[in-house]
Amino acid sequence: MTMNLKKLGARLKHWRQSSGFKQQSIADYLKVDQSYVSKWESGERPIDTDKLEALAALYGCTTEAFLTESAVPKVCEVAFRADALQGEDLHALAGIKRIMLNQAEMEQLSGGTDNVKQ
Repeated sequence: MTMNLKKLGARLKHWRQSSGFKQQSIADYLKVDQSYVSKWESGERPIDTDKLEALAALYGCTTEAFLTESAVPKVCEVAFRADALQGEDLHALAGIKRIMLNQAEMEQLSGGTDNVKQ
């Protein structure tokens, strides 16, 4: 399947902005130059799978959210208060969201919480 880079870039930008992050924060998190983030979002450059997976973890969604035409909701959200987030802060946040995503997937695979005996 060939992905339209412009559409992918628009989705990446939408997720970043709706999460309240600046391009520089994302660049710090991914350990790339800010110009890469700009080029991904404008559709000028393809993004590596590992970077896409890291963004999905940070935004609390699956990579499918970036790759499909239909709207894919966030699986998890975390509320936090901070003046400024550094790259290492985003790594911690992504780790928390990865755990939440894994839990949601496990619940889905097990048939949800309705199958839990009380």
